Amino acid sequence: MRCVLHIGPSKTGSSYIQNFLTQSADTLAALNARVIRLTQAAMFEFAVAFSHEYEARPSFVRIGVTAKNFPRKQKDLRRKIQAQIEQAAAEGIEVCIISCESISNIGTGEPRDPAVQAMKRWLQRFFDSVTVVAVCRRQDKRAVSRYKNAVKNLGSTEQNCLQTVPSLHLDRLLAPYEHFFGKGNIKPLLFPDSVEENRDLIADFCSAAGLDGLYNASLASEPPRNPAVDGRAIELIRQLNRLWPDRNPDQITIAWKRAMKILMSVSATSETKVAPSREQAQKFLEAFEDGNEAVRARYFPDRETLFHADFSSYPDKAVYPSFSQEETVRVLAQLLQDEQLERLARRGKRQS
Repeated sequence: MRCVLHIGPSKTGSSYIQNFLTQSADTLAALNARVIRLTQAAMFEFAVAFSHEYEARPSFVRIGVTAKNFPRKQKDLRRKIQAQIEQAAAEGIEVCIISCESISNIGTGEPRDPAVQAMKRWLQRFFDSVTVVAVCRRQDKRAVSRYKNAVKNLGSTEQNCLQTVPSLHLDRLLAPYEHFFGKGNIKPLLFPDSVEENRDLIADFCSAAGLDGLYNASLASEPPRNPAVDGRAIELIRQLNRLWPDRNPDQITIAWKRAMKILMSVSATSETKVAPSREQAQKFLEAFEDGNEAVRARYFPDRETLFHADFSSYPDKAVYPSFSQEETVRVLAQLLQDEQLERLARRGKRQS
């Protein structure tokens, strides 16, 4: 039995791939393949199970992992994942797919990362081979895309949509997987918005996974996209973070959840989206040139460059829109109205 391990990272089409796999359940079964999942398509439990240390991240919070119960939860998650793998083996499944973009955050970033080594040792107990699939997206584009999450989920207070995180360094991201799993088992893909040629991410994924018969053009034609978040909403959340710097993601209040729901529902327009300036984006990408060239030379020797160099979509000046005072009052009024409706609903339940 072999394993296809899709490691993301975030904002590189993981939801698109996972949605496709969900819709392709019958085809997967016909190919003697199965997706290993616990509670959600994102399979963040796998990343938690192999993280080298506890982190107060949303993926930990969702499944009730705290600093105190972290070791016990890790063992429990590994047992649950193992049970699914063993069940697949008992049923004659030949290929298991694990898609978890959070894996890119689990290690130390070292070439011989102990977290990746532990994962490899664990997987080889069940699989004859492991194919690691990672999606490479141009760093400035991915940074802009993840800015909302950095502000909303991680409490970032910096007004900067070009923030560097370890997984942006593609050469460093791939290095420990190449070291422990072997270069021939690493299959990097190129994200469509980062190259000049037309690419089909799903077709590329199916090919890298060795499951060409899985591809279905009708299912891959319309990638599901999360609605663009209004830059004014992001800016308001960022300012809230500044006023509440010690906000603990382990203790998200109901009021905060309601506020986020309201702010995330604000429709973005072309004028209200966050964007760096063209010059800022170009300068940001320069910091990754050496690493990108190393990845190109190692995995894409026939390409002149790893990514295209088109920055025409960026404005001359950076854009960080904000709500007017009147718009902010409207958001507050909606939050108060939502609270009132919730109280009435609770009162109705008690009376019934």
